Amino acid sequence: MDNDDFFDAFNDWDDLTQKREQCLRCGRPTTVCICSHLPIDPIQLKRSRLHILQHPNEENRPLHTVSILRSALHTDSCYVYKGKSFSQQKYPNLHQVFKADNTVLLYPSKNATKLDDLKFNGCCNVVLVDGTWKQASSMFARNPVLDTLTKVQIEAPSISEYVVRTQPNDKCLSTVECAAIALSHTEDDLNLKEVLLKPLRAMCQFQLNHGAVVHQSKEAVARSKMQ
Repeated sequence: MDNDDFFDAFNDWDDLTQKREQCLRCGRPTTVCICSHLPIDPIQLKRSRLHILQHPNEENRPLHTVSILRSALHTDSCYVYKGKSFSQQKYPNLHQVFKADNTVLLYPSKNATKLDDLKFNGCCNVVLVDGTWKQASSMFARNPVLDTLTKVQIEAPSISEYVVRTQPNDKCLSTVECAAIALSHTEDDLNLKEVLLKPLRAMCQFQLNHGAVVHQSKEAVARSKMQ
């Protein structure tokens, strides 16, 4: 079964589980609820606000990780905007965030600053684009305002723990992993990273226990074929 067939199967599985009892917090069927792995109370960030621009197709994918962030973080700390284009007329509050001097965009580019080199005065806004690399590139092109933001690049400390979904290369991380690393820096709280990654690990383990397989990155697969 290839990657698309795998997720189509889970889409069918999700359609069936819609009729089952679902957890009100994590949104998953109660039989695979991950709330025991979430913080008891949603985390109120003290020095940061997370703003996620989510591609419409990403919300419909099973096992997307934005749901973890929405469940783990207080509603005043995490905002999700769904769409491909984000005009000022339709999203005036979001554009106020874009205009703020303390707003950064997590996006790899030649002129991106390393996260560890950033210094923040007061509260900062962290903007993330949620989608496949192709979707994220398209959204970046559709919204020129994003190119005006200070871009920040995360250097992945290890291969992604989001093992039930194929990544383009070994340096790619899921949305929740990017947020966990960035917020642990902006909040100056190294423990925050582990708190946010704990439910991701639990979700992946649930899927592996139910027949999913570990996915290597496309880069790793190509490398193995050359050996």
